[in-house]
Amino acid sequence: GCTISPIQMIAYCRKNLVDAKAYVDSLPEGTAGRAFCHIPYALAAATVEIIDKNLPKLTRKEVM
Repeated sequence: GCTISPIQMIAYCRKNLVDAKAYVDSLPEGTAGRAFCHIPYALAAATVEIIDKNLPKLTRKEVM
């Protein structure tokens, strides 16, 4: 099997979030595609922050 530490996993996630942000930012502003892609990006970024800081799950307010 493969063993990866939590620190390595967070670093991997952050690297992928940089790539995802670049993709979302490359989409034309004001388009449905950009808005659609921004939602999962924002949720993923917030989730990584919560996990990295060992905080409780996202609140309903943060998700909305």
